[in-house]
Order: sequence, then C-alpha cells, then structure tokens
Amino acid sequence: MDVSDVIARREFMPTYIWLDVAFLIGFAALPVWRRKYMMLLVGLVMGGVYSAVDYGAFNLLTHSRSISGGSMFWVLLWMSVSYGFTNFS
Repeated sequence: MDVSDVIARREFMPTYIWLDVAFLIGFAALPVWRRKYMMLLVGLVMGGVYSAVDYGAFNLLTHSRSISGGSMFWVLLWMSVSYGFTNFS
C-alpha cells in the first residue's frame, strides 16, 4: 500500500453539527450578556477570516478538499466559523 492510497476522511452526523451550532449561539450570547462586545467582534471577524482562507485558499485555489453529498461551502463555513470564533474569543 502506497501513502498516496490513503485518504483522510471525517464524517459528521447532522446531530453533531446542530449541537455545535447551538453551542456557538449560546457562546456568542455570553459576551453580549456580559457586555464584552470586542470579544464578540473579534470572534466573528476571525471566523470570517478562517472561512475565507479555508474555502477560498484551500478549496477554490488548491482543490484540496472534497465532500460527498451536501454543499462544500456550508460545511467549510460551519467548521471555519466554529474554530475561528471559539479560538479567538
């Protein structure tokens, strides 16, 4: 078996995605509740930056990502905003 025969895959159940989205909404509500608006702003901006790099550079320019079923844009948007928002807030 050659190394080029190995394909790294991740599979996300829809329940996992919806639970993560619910967590992100709750997490985004915390800085609003505590009046920490800069935390919310930086988290949202960096979620957008992660999305632009992940979808724009890694997907559109290099074609290094693929998905079976569903929309690549929405999956990468969810993943990038999730990582970008939680990492920088």
